Amino acid sequence: MAGPVNTGMEKADMKRLLTKSKSEPVHAAIAQGAEPGLALLLMDKIKQPKALEKELLKAFPDAKNPRFGTAFVDTEIDPKLARFRINKPGPGGIARRLVKTLKGTGFSKVEIVLDDDTVVDSALGEEEEEAAQNRTGAAEPAPPVDLAALTRELAALLGRIGAAAGTDAARKAQLVALATEAQTALRGGNADQATAGIGRLRQALQAGPDGAAGAVAGNPAMLAKSRLAWLATRKRMQSDIDRLLGEIVASFPDQAAELSRRYRERVAPVLDALDASLADQLDAVVNAEPARRPELAAEARATVQRYEQYLASTTLIAELDDNPFAPLSIRQVATATLGAIAKAVQ
Repeated sequence: MAGPVNTGMEKADMKRLLTKSKSEPVHAAIAQGAEPGLALLLMDKIKQPKALEKELLKAFPDAKNPRFGTAFVDTEIDPKLARFRINKPGPGGIARRLVKTLKGTGFSKVEIVLDDDTVVDSALGEEEEEAAQNRTGAAEPAPPVDLAALTRELAALLGRIGAAAGTDAARKAQLVALATEAQTALRGGNADQATAGIGRLRQALQAGPDGAAGAVAGNPAMLAKSRLAWLATRKRMQSDIDRLLGEIVASFPDQAAELSRRYRERVAPVLDALDASLADQLDAVVNAEPARRPELAAEARATVQRYEQYLASTTLIAELDDNPFAPLSIRQVATATLGAIAKAVQ
């Protein structure tokens, strides 16, 4: 009887490292192997992603389409979802292969994302697909190609945001908020919501700056989108901060524990100061009785101003953004998002 197929590492090690990635991303390399339906996977806390790719290709000379980056699990999104942030887009279907490779680890969903968190491929395990079918009451599960097609369409629209926004940081943040809504639906496997969200993004891109701005002011739907945009911005900040720690530790592995402790203590004030309370306040404005909305909107505006003052005054963010290991853009991204939110709560 044939034994387990070698996909690069033991299942127990996959589970252990992905569990650790809930607090800090791990380095990873992936590829398509000769075995039908399975992906090759190597992960490590210390070895750099490019080194893992070389190791994978040495062990599997017939591997195709190798990619490298990080693997992480965001428990706020889904504790069963393993996300792989890779260096460049790859061929479709690698997410489904990874789902099969990870079978038995407890991580039954996979997303492939780029540095800007654009989802370029995703897949669900068999149990999740069956559960989704039961929830919708559909006679047949939705073909995976539909979500893949929506993902490609969203990626194309994301590519137009820069040109559509130009130098208008607030408009860019508004468009990113719409894209985030569509991405959230895709992550949940909801094709209908994703289609609707992609349609709203397409319409906003076509409307131009004036049309987009007119849709924002005083619009509860845009307030809801602003809430998602702020949560997405905080997740990106956390991801960037974790990525920088990974680069620092990789450069000084002998001091990893002490450097990690000191780093966490040093950067903790950033996410404490730019907390999630703004998202709660925006949600309160949306759900409040009309008579209370002006008061709650004023509270949200005050929070936006407090965040903006912190961004402008603290030197810690400048130190993080300008570091020599992995330069970040925390101030730029957060400022743009807050600018859009300020307009939404006017």
